[in-house]
Parts: sequence; structure tokens; C-alpha cells
Amino acid sequence: MLQTVSWIAISLGVLTALVIAADDDPFVPSRPFRDPKVMGNPHIHLSICAHGGHCGFVGRAAGEDDGYWAEGQIVEFVERYTTSATTAGIEKTAELTASER
Repeated sequence: MLQTVSWIAISLGVLTALVIAADDDPFVPSRPFRDPKVMGNPHIHLSICAHGGHCGFVGRAAGEDDGYWAEGQIVEFVERYTTSATTAGIEKTAELTASER
């Protein structure tokens, strides 16, 4: 895993990753995600839950909460990083425009 192009891109900060895992997942063990290289990487946002099984991060729907916890985490992650990337791009554009004057 640590030699893939994705890992290199994440390590360099080109990509930011969200990892949602469960200790009780029967197919994807959570142990590799606890590796210090993963846990210590500031470009990896890691959420290891005690329960959730394999794609089972679902709870009861109540009010505004539809019960699909993992999907909500993904939407928040994308919104957060889309907004920050857009803001960074606008700031960089303003900086370049100012330096051309």
C-alpha cells in the first residue's frame, strides 16, 4: 500500500484522503490504518470506529439526520476541502495578479 502513486500523492500533499474504517469489518482490517505512517500523515483524515462492519455505518433516521453517517462524513469532508481549495485558489490568483502590477 505504501508504494502506490496515491500514497505518494497524499504524502506530498497533492491529495487529501478521508479513511473511514471499522474495527469489526470482516473484510478490511483496521490494523493497517493504525500504522504510524498513516496516522501521522496530516493529509489523511482517519476515522476508525469500533462498529460499522463493512459499509454498515447506518443508524436510525431522526429529524435532519437520515441515518447514513458515513455518507454525511464524506459530504462534510468534500465541502470542507472544496471550500479551502477554492479559497486558496482565489488567494493565489489575487497574489499573482498583484505581483503583475
